[in-house]
Amino acid sequence: MIAPRRPRLGPALILSAAGFLLLPCIILGNLHYTPGDDALRHVAKAMTGRPLTDVLIMNDGYPNDHNPGWHALLGLAHKLFGLGSVPLLYFSILLLYGLFIFAPALFARDRVAWFVATGATLLTSLICYRTMQGRPLLVSCTATLIIFLIWSERREIGRVNLAFITAFLIAASVWIHGAWYLFALIPLSFLLAGAAADAGAIALCWIVGTLLGALLTGHAIQFLVQALRMVADCARVPESQLQTEFKSDMETYLIALPICGLLLLRVTGKRPLRHLLRSPDFMLLLTCFVLGLRNKRFWSDWGCLGLLLLIYREVHCIMEQDRKMRVLSGCLFVGLLLCVPRRFEPAGNGSISKYVDFGAKSLAPWCPAPGGTVYSCSQDFFYTHFFRFPEAKWKYVLGYEPCTMTEENLKVLRAIQETREAREAIVPWQQAMRPGDILVLNGERYNPSWEFPSLVWTNAGGYWVGAIPGQANRP
Repeated sequence: MIAPRRPRLGPALILSAAGFLLLPCIILGNLHYTPGDDALRHVAKAMTGRPLTDVLIMNDGYPNDHNPGWHALLGLAHKLFGLGSVPLLYFSILLLYGLFIFAPALFARDRVAWFVATGATLLTSLICYRTMQGRPLLVSCTATLIIFLIWSERREIGRVNLAFITAFLIAASVWIHGAWYLFALIPLSFLLAGAAADAGAIALCWIVGTLLGALLTGHAIQFLVQALRMVADCARVPESQLQTEFKSDMETYLIALPICGLLLLRVTGKRPLRHLLRSPDFMLLLTCFVLGLRNKRFWSDWGCLGLLLLIYREVHCIMEQDRKMRVLSGCLFVGLLLCVPRRFEPAGNGSISKYVDFGAKSLAPWCPAPGGTVYSCSQDFFYTHFFRFPEAKWKYVLGYEPCTMTEENLKVLRAIQETREAREAIVPWQQAMRPGDILVLNGERYNPSWEFPSLVWTNAGGYWVGAIPGQANRP
């Protein structure tokens, strides 16, 4: 446990906070970076308030919103401040970034050490991308960090208050993020570290918080079951057809392993090995490392949190022994400001600038009709065009998760993925098209007009768009 410290606004703390405040200004302001996936659909969903069943052709197993709290909060910001789609997108990014960076620092005994550890983790792990992606995942990550901090450093507030804060954080995360099952990693980490009593108390808070968060959705049982069903459906997908962020990738671990090795040498050199094995932080890191061999996101999203906590403990010990070591914060944030922005692409290369402008008169023959269907195997196409045209009355066969698709469309999608958009795999969608529907293919492929001569084609926004002839004449 880190000894209590009276908070001070020293130069190191001010420099650390200033560095983190300046970082999003560089990434969002100078580079004009914008995320290209879930953040776009969250903004579009919040602005319209439409159920996803009005936007996607879905199977019956996913009737509920997976992130109801986040959409409610963004919708409130949209109404209160009159934010348009792009301002609301940046608002969501900055809100989640600030929450992840600064909220745990309020519960840390040594805030300078915490900022140094956070900066080091951003420099050496994939969590830096998460901080700028506008995903409600960061709410769950923040809650996890705070729970670990208060159960190790804030015991003076009493077990009742600890339990109340823990249950509240989990309930809010379940309502906002939806992935309630991931919080099982917290009591599991404490149990593996030998803190059975704390593990039992946290497990009880997890159950209570999960139920409270689910009740806020208005359909608790369906909400909880739907989340588990999504996990089960995704687990059955062959690794070759998984998105890159879900595939196991040893390069991810090679970035963090040297730091883990330094931490192990540091800890085992000063204290017996059993002290490390009794650390819930280390057990979280170790558990997620093992699970990450199957799914990379266990490491990139949750194992990095354990790494951050371990770095924090060790940085605090170093700074306690040598107060001059606080100059590390200055060196770190110079590196942070120079290196982290290089990991983000400018908006010119991002997906929101790559879209088919269905409002242009020249593209009227290829604009889906109200009630029409967009046949596309690209999730990026859905994210970008739902963001650009949130009020459009057409539907997409593929949205944010393939497992939400109907069985027929999912079979076609898997065939397209396996054959890399071979004509034979696409034919079922082409045959299912009606007037008002469109077929979207990768714009980098050769002209598909000879493969599908019954459709008229255009290349726009980086995509080939095919439509049934005569659609320009419809109102």
